[in-house]
Amino acid sequence: MGAWVVLVACLTGQDPSATLEQRAIAVLQGDHPFAERAALADEIGAALSDGSDRESRGRLTLLYVRTMRAALGAVPMDARAREPYQAFLRRHQGESAYSEPAGQWMLTPDAIWTLHEANRASASAEAIAWEAVDNGMPGECEGYPPCELATLDALDGEYLRRHPDGAHVVEVLKRIGDSSTELERLLSAPNGSELFNPVSDCGDLTPKAKALDSALRAAKGDASDALAALAQLRSRCP
Repeated sequence: MGAWVVLVACLTGQDPSATLEQRAIAVLQGDHPFAERAALADEIGAALSDGSDRESRGRLTLLYVRTMRAALGAVPMDARAREPYQAFLRRHQGESAYSEPAGQWMLTPDAIWTLHEANRASASAEAIAWEAVDNGMPGECEGYPPCELATLDALDGEYLRRHPDGAHVVEVLKRIGDSSTELERLLSAPNGSELFNPVSDCGDLTPKAKALDSALRAAKGDASDALAALAQLRSRCP
């Protein structure tokens, strides 16, 4: 944590982590330049190893994810080899990836889920899990059903497994249902066979569909529409 933050906290009687949280919230609410977002993300990341209490650490982790997303989102498409972007991307190469279809840098879902697991007992855990869903997955499936279901399972399905009664369950159930319905619509089109061949593709689709089905059935909400849409998609496989 920056020395000046500790000094200000001592002079004002504030907890340093609380002061850092206030600064992070202010930056996230405004239109701040990359350098400020990146510096704050690095500062919060360093503070996570300071051994703060469970709830403070959970809140800081949530803010770390959000400030990292904000910083990575401010990296220009062609800035991989330019400073100050290059140094930042190098420091975070294990948790960031470039998504070609979106034309932007983003956190990897695995990085967010790892942070979630480390803070699963905190009150911020559900919000961290939702960040993983909202963050999305780098790359693009282009309508290929096994890939689309794998992405849904890695994000929305994982959210339901970790927080079956979470604040975003209704939204997640709708996302899974709508996505399954859209995939079925694509496969029912005249060129649907170009996207999916049951002989070669069911081996990849069925396990992900089963995993999503289990996650849906464990959710504390009305999953009937999503289950029906997913079942319709699964019926294309023997």
